[in-house]
Amino acid sequence: MNISGSEVSHIAFGPWGGQRGNRWDDGIFSGVRQVVISTSLVGIHSIQFEYDKNGHAIWSDKHGGNSGTRTDQIKFDYPTQFLVSISGYCGSITEGGPVIVRSLSLETNRKRYGPFGIEQGAPFSLSISGEILVGFHGWSSKYLDSIGVYVKSHQQTRLLETQRMIPTTLSTHTSRVPEISKKVLSLGPWGGDGGKIFNDGIYTGVREVHITRSGGLVSIRVCYDQNGKVLWGRKHGGSGGLKLDKIVFDYPYERLTHITGSYGSTIMRGPTIIKSITFHTNKRSYGPFGNPQGFSFSTGSSGAIVGFHGRNGYFMDSIGVYGLESEPIFTQSYPDPYDMPSLKSSEVVWGVPRQPALHESGPWGGEGGKPWDDGVCTGVKKIILTKGDAICSIQFQYDQHGHSAWSAPHGIANGACTYHVAAFSGDAHRSLEI
Repeated sequence: MNISGSEVSHIAFGPWGGQRGNRWDDGIFSGVRQVVISTSLVGIHSIQFEYDKNGHAIWSDKHGGNSGTRTDQIKFDYPTQFLVSISGYCGSITEGGPVIVRSLSLETNRKRYGPFGIEQGAPFSLSISGEILVGFHGWSSKYLDSIGVYVKSHQQTRLLETQRMIPTTLSTHTSRVPEISKKVLSLGPWGGDGGKIFNDGIYTGVREVHITRSGGLVSIRVCYDQNGKVLWGRKHGGSGGLKLDKIVFDYPYERLTHITGSYGSTIMRGPTIIKSITFHTNKRSYGPFGNPQGFSFSTGSSGAIVGFHGRNGYFMDSIGVYGLESEPIFTQSYPDPYDMPSLKSSEVVWGVPRQPALHESGPWGGEGGKPWDDGVCTGVKKIILTKGDAICSIQFQYDQHGHSAWSAPHGIANGACTYHVAAFSGDAHRSLEI
């Protein structure tokens, strides 16, 4: 949540864990004075916070049940000592049972407390710099099912880096193109702790993402924008992906704002990897790619994602991003009206010609036969398919800038039924021929 004026920007992370029981949200405060955690040999039973609200102490409700066998009370020397991070483990007590928070560790600007509970399951951690924790949210039943946090910038610390964002234009006659300075946050990574660390660094934006997957996210490669220049990052991850997805954004009009996904093990007691990922922009969402099972994560919405980091080996073990604190402003360039007298007052000339965003996904099905690709057209006017016990063949009539073009038939048209699907004014019309 971005708050303008004299207030501070707050960002939500998590929650990590399951989503049974009841959802709770303590809201946002000035800081955390103390934490009370109830545990047993199976995990975290409950948690309760004493917050500071402009110098006043406020206790939260107790989140979770009353069956814990041990209670720990952690008092901070607030305001000189403040909570900056949490980490822990999530998992099921019994095979196939509900996921709960099994372990928690707390970290302040002075020391680390914990772990409380038992360190079993999938690890999670909040990796940020120059931030303090000012609130918590999550889910709870007779256990603490999940936990998430709210963070804000601390006035006496600086964030990772300041990124200058200068809009790029091809026009030689421009009027006032301001330089925009934005704070950059390091968010994540989420996932396992295997493999090696990678870090692409910080750029102006993201133009394109290529991912491969096979039972999880195998690799990722990102095409960045650096002040109008196209720069490809290295491929991170393994080479065993059976499926390639290419996501092309309509940059700079379409900006990658956040990612969501899930992480877990693909086999019993196997390493924790990224199992699915979804890319969200200011226009739409792409995905999910992969198997959306396991523990969910979200980077939280930012102005724009400007870099990726994480861990990788044979798979993508974990993933994190660099995100702008608030939404960037892409300034449009106006030609000098005296140099272009034919320009109407309502027209705007953009430095980069606007193209539709292209997203390649699939194919879904088997790997037999020969591959086919009709290419990219401006629309689809009609579809003809034949069907027996399965789809036997398919053929498309495309629109290419007002002209009709038929594809070749794909498959063998020996089905018992033929279906014609035609689009008229956005509505689908189907007739059956036997």
